[in-house]
Amino acid sequence: MTPEWFIDRPRSRVCDLGCGNGSLLLELRAAGHDVVGVEPDPVARDIGLERGLSVFAGTAERLPHELSDERFDVVIMSHVLEHCVDPRNAVRQAAGLVGPGGVLVVETPNNRARGLAHAGVAWNFLDVPRHSNFFTRQSLERACSAAGLRVERLEYRGYLRQFTADWLATEQKAFDRLWPLVNGGPAPKRNAGVRPWLLLARTLFSSDDRKYDSVRVVAARA
Repeated sequence: MTPEWFIDRPRSRVCDLGCGNGSLLLELRAAGHDVVGVEPDPVARDIGLERGLSVFAGTAERLPHELSDERFDVVIMSHVLEHCVDPRNAVRQAAGLVGPGGVLVVETPNNRARGLAHAGVAWNFLDVPRHSNFFTRQSLERACSAAGLRVERLEYRGYLRQFTADWLATEQKAFDRLWPLVNGGPAPKRNAGVRPWLLLARTLFSSDDRKYDSVRVVAARA
C-alpha cells in the first residue's frame, strides 16, 4: 500500500484497523503522520508495541474503547474486511472513526479476477476458511454506501505477483490438499510450467476488474 495515494494532508491522523505488526504504521510515522493501530493478534500487537507504536487490542467489528471518542483523517482496512464475520458492521464501525473531511480506505482480494477462475478453490487469495467473505468493486461500494460513505477513488492492484514462484507454490499446495477432500483420491499432476502462461494469455488484455487480484476503494462521507 502506497501512503501517498490516499493521504493528501501533511501530518494526518491515521488509524490502521488490523495493523498486524505495524509495518505500514512505521512507514506512515516516518512520513510525519500521527498513527494508531488496532490488532487482534497478541503476538503481532506486541511487535508493534515494541516498535514504539500505539496499538490497541480489538477488531474492526469490536473497536477498542480507547478509540471511542477518537476521529481520524484516514482509517485503513487493508486485507482485513474479508476476515470479518459481519463486514457491513465492520465498515460501519470504521466509518464512525472517520472525522470531518476524512476518508476510509478499504482493500480486499478482487473476486472477479480471472486468477480465481483459473485456479479455482486453490486461488491464493480465496484462502478459506481464514477468509469468510468475498468482494468485488460493486460489493465494496454497497458496503460503503450502507455505512453512509461515497466511494471517491478506485484502484485495482496486484498483477505480477500472481506469476511469482511463491504464489504458484502456495496455490499448488492448496490444490494438493483440497483435491482429495472434494473429489477423493490423490490430486492429479498439473503442468506447473504451463499454468502461469495460460493465466498470462487470459489476463494480459483483460479489463482491470478481471486482471488484478485486489481492489481498493477510498470513501468519504456521502
